[in-house]
Amino acid sequence: EVRRTMGEPVKTCPLTGGMQNWIYPRGPGGLHTFNAHIDQKGVLRSLENVLEESGFARVASGRSTKDDVLCIFGPPFTESYFKARGELVWDYRFRDAWGYPSRFNVLFNDAGIVTGTLQIREDPSSPDR
Repeated sequence: EVRRTMGEPVKTCPLTGGMQNWIYPRGPGGLHTFNAHIDQKGVLRSLENVLEESGFARVASGRSTKDDVLCIFGPPFTESYFKARGELVWDYRFRDAWGYPSRFNVLFNDAGIVTGTLQIREDPSSPDR
């Protein structure tokens, strides 16, 4: 039923207890990404939008990896590499607590470990919105 309603997940990741996390980003620049937690019998146990504070809190500087971030949010909206800093930035669009389109940035070092995160409200005049 989940696949019929939401389509094929962009990624699936294992969870504890034999469960799976099916990841559903909405649009290439959508403001929501849903995680569907499916148990070992194929039953939907929970569905949540992770592009909000509770999802962002799962990303731990110094511990989380690219795979960890992909298994929460799926692929980023944009990706940038800053050679001088040796830093990769993944960019996710979301709607902040006040309802404004915003960006959640995850920064990685060259080893693929999260070095920090940043939230920025989008500029309404920006052409890449």
